[in-house]
Amino acid sequence: MPFRILTVIFVCFLFNLQSAKAQASNGGPVRIAVLAPLYLDSAFDNNNYKLGNLNIPRYILPGLNFYDGVMMAVDSLRKEGNDLDVWVYDTKNKVRSTDSLAKEMAAMHFSLVIASFSNVTEQKIFSEYSFSNNVPLVSATYPNDAYVTGNPFFIMLNSTLKTHVEGLYKYIQRGFPVGKFLYVTRKGTMEEKIMNLYNDAGKKTYPVKYKTVELPDDFLPEQLLPLLDSTNQNVIICGSLDENFGTNLIKALDQNITFPVTIIGAPTWD
Repeated sequence: MPFRILTVIFVCFLFNLQSAKAQASNGGPVRIAVLAPLYLDSAFDNNNYKLGNLNIPRYILPGLNFYDGVMMAVDSLRKEGNDLDVWVYDTKNKVRSTDSLAKEMAAMHFSLVIASFSNVTEQKIFSEYSFSNNVPLVSATYPNDAYVTGNPFFIMLNSTLKTHVEGLYKYIQRGFPVGKFLYVTRKGTMEEKIMNLYNDAGKKTYPVKYKTVELPDDFLPEQLLPLLDSTNQNVIICGSLDENFGTNLIKALDQNITFPVTIIGAPTWD
């Protein structure tokens, strides 16, 4: 269980607990909803675990880590005498849509929601839920504000995508005064947003002069490696949050064993 995740979740609870207590009007326990991508349908057939004992699929681990952090924070707060009624929802339930989950939660009258979102749609729907029901919503892990504005009940703990891009841009400026700069991206709405953020960052200071290349998801090393410069430090900027695209980019560049290459990743990279 990463210590950072536990710390973030514990701070979430402490920061919002008093507000949640004020929301609980009946004097009973504070009712808290936890949203996590647990993929229980993929792991269980009814009550039978079906993935075997050798390993757990990688896509399940972030949700499990988040759940572990929540339970540790809950245990600590209960030891301090806080009366908590915690409900955990799997946002990857195959038979329940995100919209229907939001409607189900509205009838439960929660005082606080803490979430580990995995996409823009989830964050947007539950932001609207929090605004309509006056329920504080903490987005604990997602690195994108998803254009959520004007919602006083929405709390985003992670830095926004704009902040990430501006930080990466400054890092490139400071760390690589000279070199061959290549911005690698794929087709997509999010990729267009990221590219615009990089372009905007260059307008605020001296711009990094990079060449932009758009590649398909299944691009081959032969489509990328000829763009490298054998006489310069190559700085490759990944303009996508897509994990598979980033992995393919790393594997392709790994086949280059002679040119100096630095890869600037995305907030979603481990």
